[in-house]
Amino acid sequence: MNETATTEKGPTRMNEITRLDIYWITRLDMIQGAMSLAVGLLGAAAIILTVIGGMMRSDGAREEGTKLQRHLRWILPFAVVLGLGVVLIPTTKEAIAIIVIPRIANGQEVRGVIEWITEQEEKEADSR
Repeated sequence: MNETATTEKGPTRMNEITRLDIYWITRLDMIQGAMSLAVGLLGAAAIILTVIGGMMRSDGAREEGTKLQRHLRWILPFAVVLGLGVVLIPTTKEAIAIIVIPRIANGQEVRGVIEWITEQEEKEADSR
């Protein structure tokens, strides 16, 4: 039984998985990998800029070191946002579990099977 919901575009089927949904579910691991790589590269760049900028400032090239370290103002927030994306975007397996498990658990057929198993267990317990 598909539940329907009404949106601005009209009625939609909530339990229907489209081809686009399947495509994005299969791409989640690649998206997460790309974001992880970007976080790693930005983190390495932040470390290098901090070290080189600090060395330049201590050697008397204070202005150049300060300019170099100013790049950290955009690198670090960007790395933090990407890092949150890596943590919060589910993997393909997690996304499938998020979509499929509630549908299985809430399905009428599954409830019927669970009720039948419970009845059988009660009958066995009564016959003992």
